[in-house]
Amino acid sequence: MAYTARELIIRAFYLSRIRSRDMQNVLGSDIAEGLSLLNSILSFQGSDLKLIPYYGAYSFSTITNTEEYFIPNLLGVETLTYNFQSVRWSMQQLSRVQYLAYPRANNIQNLPFIYHVERELGGSRIFMYFLPNQVYDMKLWGKFGLVEVALNENLAAVYDAFYIEYLRNKLAQYLCLEWGKDVPQDVKDNLVELTNRVSYVSPPDVTQQLVQLGGGSNSLNYGIVNLSNGYLPIGN
Repeated sequence: MAYTARELIIRAFYLSRIRSRDMQNVLGSDIAEGLSLLNSILSFQGSDLKLIPYYGAYSFSTITNTEEYFIPNLLGVETLTYNFQSVRWSMQQLSRVQYLAYPRANNIQNLPFIYHVERELGGSRIFMYFLPNQVYDMKLWGKFGLVEVALNENLAAVYDAFYIEYLRNKLAQYLCLEWGKDVPQDVKDNLVELTNRVSYVSPPDVTQQLVQLGGGSNSLNYGIVNLSNGYLPIGN
């Protein structure tokens, strides 16, 4: 069943008590303002990935000897893999300090095995190392920014019913703030519950795997890398 952005806006006005369901119509100017605020909410969700319950897949190809790749609208990466010789190879994500500050031998071209993600305006930039020695078809799973909606767009084709209800309550809160009205207590209470539920729909996988780039008996040895062409045995 269709549930348009227009319907969500009208119901949010009634929920906020700014307009009365039985005595007042939601005017065209109200709807225009409501659409602007709704799209502001969708944009702001990217500031906290817990409030975006959906993961999406994205594919791209590497460029030989190229470390950096910009992915539009990408907010965070959960996994990054590629196929080579009929085997799926996994990559491990490092922190900013681990990737950008630890010493390493530059310009080694081979199978990439570590990466780092930096948020930028309009998306994220992925750094990977080793530098790809050929073209690899990469596949990532991550969270992407929510796109703006049009007034007559069917939200039910994009979002689950629970998320639409969350957006309706969130928009009611925004409308009250915009109109200088107190947020009704039932809206406050409901929004807290809905926000908590949304936050735990798709939590990140916090499994960690340690990668040592320098120091320790299991650290990366660049002499071996150069001699072995990057194919290293897995130790116990």
